[in-house]
Amino acid sequence: MAGQASLLTTIAGATTAIGHIVSISGPNISGSKVDVSELTDTVVKYVPGQVDLGEVTVGLRYEQANHQTLTAQIATNGTPALVQVFTISIPEASGGLFTFSGYMKGLNTEVPEDGSIDGELTIKLSGDTVPDISQV
Repeated sequence: MAGQASLLTTIAGATTAIGHIVSISGPNISGSKVDVSELTDTVVKYVPGQVDLGEVTVGLRYEQANHQTLTAQIATNGTPALVQVFTISIPEASGGLFTFSGYMKGLNTEVPEDGSIDGELTIKLSGDTVPDISQV
């Protein structure tokens, strides 16, 4: 498997640049199964069901303005986040763009005794199409 440098990889929503990124993981796409067995069957039979496009998790270094912007995107005055298009850009020669629709689902912050203050942003993928990966 060829290696791919993550240097200068970015992620942004349609309305929000997401800064201070240290990692990106996901999406963890999975399909459900539907049991179509009948009482006369001697084995269980399945057909593919709905696809869950999963989530993308973004590891962040804490920075107050970035944290406030992301928190406002998740929910403002009890109004939930809106679905928007996100783009992960990998700027290497063999990189590409990874675009998907989703909404910011959660943001947590961890303050260790001795270390950097980190956070994790969770984006839930939502939409009728699977994420699009294109070559830059």
